[in-house]
Amino acid sequence: MNTYNATELNSLKLAEIVDLYNAYATITGDKQVKKFRDKPTAVKRTLEIQTRLPEEKPVVELTDKEHVALMAIAQNGLDGMGGEEPADLHSDNFSWFDNGDLIQLTGMSKHQCSGLMAALEEKGLIVNSEEGVNGEGPDQWYMSDEGIDLAQNLKDQPLPEIKKEAKKGNSKGNSKTDMNAKIVIAKQRNNQEGSIGEMMFNHVAENDLTVQELVDFMVANYTKPRSNVPVTAAFVINSIRYFVREGSLKFA
Repeated sequence: MNTYNATELNSLKLAEIVDLYNAYATITGDKQVKKFRDKPTAVKRTLEIQTRLPEEKPVVELTDKEHVALMAIAQNGLDGMGGEEPADLHSDNFSWFDNGDLIQLTGMSKHQCSGLMAALEEKGLIVNSEEGVNGEGPDQWYMSDEGIDLAQNLKDQPLPEIKKEAKKGNSKGNSKTDMNAKIVIAKQRNNQEGSIGEMMFNHVAENDLTVQELVDFMVANYTKPRSNVPVTAAFVINSIRYFVREGSLKFA
């Protein structure tokens, strides 16, 4: 909302200042006024109430590729935690990923994804945790609250069509996971019904498993809640890494 300095306010009629003050008051929660004693009082009070207005956040504009990447990260998180829309990630931020994951999610090249991650970080939409899983592997990233909110605002918009570069090499996002390690529950968590976490934790609780055995079971038995599409091994590994990172699963 526009604000005014003393000179600009003095150029307005007293009734206009009253209307302006009351418009501010609806935002700040201050009491509405019917009139001011005089214009100096009106100007002074209006300047004061302006200082209590919440700071407006700049509108974040995305390129087509950034739009596609942000929504892919959000959807990947929702597929893992069983949410319906991006805002659900506020309660269980399952949006962790690395460059290799983004390559798989978008089909774009390593070079493109590196640039997208830098751009999304600069815009405050994703955050670099600056650590891998258990201190190993590539840095893990996750959506910020601002990124989740923007994805929520974009959820009903069609995804832009983008031209993809040819991918070079293979993703190494999951290369550091020891598939022969035992996986056990470190602490219980409240998994959403129908989520990958619910099935995974139930299976781990009932069986003595390696990471590979858990991955094989989930690939064979779990489908994404809304699309009923089977999950890939990479998706399951990324989910395991998420639970290890938050401390609810651990490698034994």
